[in-house]
Amino acid sequence: MLSLFDTIQGNWISTDIVPVLDHKSNFSNWIEASAVPGYITLYIGYDTNKAKNVCWINIPVASHYNLEDKGYFSIYSGRFDHMENKILIWQNEQVPAEIPYLISDAELELLLFGRKVKFKRKTDL
Repeated sequence: MLSLFDTIQGNWISTDIVPVLDHKSNFSNWIEASAVPGYITLYIGYDTNKAKNVCWINIPVASHYNLEDKGYFSIYSGRFDHMENKILIWQNEQVPAEIPYLISDAELELLLFGRKVKFKRKTDL
């Protein structure tokens, strides 16, 4: 039987354009970009340099100076783990971010900042 990591590792993208979420972060002050509606990306994999499972959840952002200048910001990144129905992302070694998830068929659903976001493998789109 495959572990959760084996089942969901890889690149994922939200199935729909996601509106700006209430991420409760002031990152826009230090990267000179703000969150914008768009597709959220998710990566779950193994970092051979650090010998641990890792995860990144990236939200779309646009420059304060040129809205056509778009990219992504990792709202969550760190060591990946899980328990029961929650993905744990250890951004520091104190307290992990706990993100509820549900797996059904070829989709992964995460509860991000109070909103259910469905993801498909990036190769499926």
